[in-house]
Amino acid sequence: MWVKPWSMKEGFLIGGGLLVVGLLLQMVLGPIDWSRVAWPVNLVLLVLLLAAVSILYALHLKVYVFEWMMHMGAAVPCLTYAVALTLTMGLIPQVEEGVPWLSQMLRFWPFVLIWAWMMLISALATLNHVFRWKFREIPFILNHLGVFVTVVSATLGNPDIHPVYFTASGGGMMLVDPWGGWVRAGIFLMLAGSVCLLLFMTPKIAARRFFVRILGGVLLLAAAFLYLTFTVTGPFLHNPNPMLQSPWFLPHVVVYMFAYALLAAAMVMAAYMLIRRKITEKEINLTDNLVYVGLAFLTFGMLFGALWAKEAWGTYWSWDPKETWAAATWLCYLVYLHLRKAKPGEWRTACVILLVSFVCLQICWWGINYLPSAQGLSIHTYNVK
Repeated sequence: MWVKPWSMKEGFLIGGGLLVVGLLLQMVLGPIDWSRVAWPVNLVLLVLLLAAVSILYALHLKVYVFEWMMHMGAAVPCLTYAVALTLTMGLIPQVEEGVPWLSQMLRFWPFVLIWAWMMLISALATLNHVFRWKFREIPFILNHLGVFVTVVSATLGNPDIHPVYFTASGGGMMLVDPWGGWVRAGIFLMLAGSVCLLLFMTPKIAARRFFVRILGGVLLLAAAFLYLTFTVTGPFLHNPNPMLQSPWFLPHVVVYMFAYALLAAAMVMAAYMLIRRKITEKEINLTDNLVYVGLAFLTFGMLFGALWAKEAWGTYWSWDPKETWAAATWLCYLVYLHLRKAKPGEWRTACVILLVSFVCLQICWWGINYLPSAQGLSIHTYNVK
């Protein structure tokens, strides 16, 4: 350990160190007060962050740890910690009163430090791919840059969101988000990256015909998921909640159902490979391609939901229990893809991650209604009379 080249072991130790530092900060300084990050402090923090990213990248050939941060050995452990903390947030009710630890994760230092570490790694990896330009890296660059812009802008800009009251047309209130344009820019970068992912990540020739056959079954499964979804949400179509009267409703649901079907097929393949002792390269490639395409559609669904949330509630993301589980599920599949890149031979571990990811997806889809974290707290719970 700590012998070059570093592996994921060092990544898990560094992540664990960040958790310990975060706990110490929580005990000494108390929970994070985001109101202290309002303008112009957030602008100063952004400048410092961008300067730090630039300096670290400039020194990456001289300082090994900075170079290591651009590779999968750093990304997989960081994503794993982010999944664990986000799942914890999704399981424990997030309330204002009480001890501001796990029940107030957005103010919990370990949670914020791990996400900040993830954004730093993402920024350095993006720069590395930009300066080592390859055409097939466009999806990687767009997605990672989009995540960085979205998360950083939303986090630093949140303290500046304020209500504006007006008297015209009967009065009302709207939320003004000065950083909202940057958040939207990040969202569209991620959407563009997902489109490029679908265009560039085509199946290898050995698996292409089998992949097309699987897609036929996926379409039938997606149709079944859609039927179940609209059976449950049917009352909304006849007596809709105002929040559901949006053009985003149909695309949000349709792309999510297609993603669920693709990822269900990937889960079946993972279970099949775990049961069998011998597998072929074609089966592994097929599973990878199902996850790539499924993740692209999952990203579409999540971002369409964010755009819908902005229209309905004035914010792109509020860490509602449903949104929290959506983020955790999305991160789980990212762990799978990054692990496949880092350790291609450890396909059994990757298959187990796929099974866990699909369980998270099911909780996000319908299981969330039975979790304590969503009872009376979720804005995604609608009552139809």
